[in-house]
Amino acid sequence: MITFRGILSILLNAIITVAPTSTEHPEPSNQNPASNIQHLVSSNQYQKMLKYKYASLALLSTMLIIYTSSIPDRLLWANGSLSEQIISNFLHIPAYAVLTILWLKAFERRKNAGHSFKSLLLILVGLMLFAVSDEIHQSFVPGRMASFMDVCLDVTGIFIGLSILKIFEILNIFQEQ
Repeated sequence: MITFRGILSILLNAIITVAPTSTEHPEPSNQNPASNIQHLVSSNQYQKMLKYKYASLALLSTMLIIYTSSIPDRLLWANGSLSEQIISNFLHIPAYAVLTILWLKAFERRKNAGHSFKSLLLILVGLMLFAVSDEIHQSFVPGRMASFMDVCLDVTGIFIGLSILKIFEILNIFQEQ
């Protein structure tokens, strides 16, 4: 039987053991360490490795959200105080912001190239559908219920994650010029 811990272990091992072993480019000289680092970061193999890491982390984050929404309410919050409920509701925003950044980075065409409008729209719609399906899933968990407010907080997190990523892309463009 496959468990959440087993899947988590497999993903973490995949992230840790992937190493850049590019033979596509000639070896850089040992005279300038800065050029060695620049060569490593610009290699195609390294860029592929980063995509796999982002995809693994995005999948892991998605599974973590599914796992936490499967926990019955009485196990999540001991006394169910109002402050705990408010905190749990607002945790949707950073969780979905991080999830958005990871999925967008996993499907980035190439470093600092961004996304086509079609792929961006597909990823964002997919994340919104995931947010809705997560709330529907919660309605079947004892002590939990589906909430339109949670979907709104999830969508807010999705657009905050997109905004953060776009701001960093713009800053990188200005730094390169």
